[in-house]
Amino acid sequence: MAQVKEGDPTTWDVAGIYRTPVDDPNFDREETLEKFMTKYLMPYIKVSKVYGVTIGSYINYDGFYYPSGRYIGNASGYCILLSNNVLLFTSIGTSGCVTNPDGSCATPVTFGNFIFYVDINGFSKPNTYGKDVFMLEFNLTNKQLGFYHRGQGKNTLLRDCGTDGGSTLCGRLIYIDGWQIKDDYPWF
Repeated sequence: MAQVKEGDPTTWDVAGIYRTPVDDPNFDREETLEKFMTKYLMPYIKVSKVYGVTIGSYINYDGFYYPSGRYIGNASGYCILLSNNVLLFTSIGTSGCVTNPDGSCATPVTFGNFIFYVDINGFSKPNTYGKDVFMLEFNLTNKQLGFYHRGQGKNTLLRDCGTDGGSTLCGRLIYIDGWQIKDDYPWF
């Protein structure tokens, strides 16, 4: 609906964040998140409460967990509670990095897409990826909203969804299965 009203997402006020250096002193992350949410998302959904840019513990949200029960960390970003008690945190993801000798990312280099952390039962537990927390991203390059790691095939999703490292893939699996949690879903 926002695209119909506001036009191609690459022309939106916040579209310029893509590939903005993380250390750019002129980039205001909080202002960008607020602008994106209030102009392009919130007019089209039923919002019960706006927390703004916050950290989960400030609003008594426990944080995120992996399927193993290991604590990932506190949620943060622009937060809203929907009228159906779904809690939504939106942040700006990074892409590219300066790598360590072992190939791991040492320092994020540029901002990438908007990342959505959706907790379908709000403040209630378990706050676990693949059970009640799912990730989506709004890709400013290809102008799409989709599940995190949306390029994975079903076999990979089935194999990885129930693992700590692959639990961000679970929403994609439900989507591929026609918005159903089938008998082969890793949590059964």
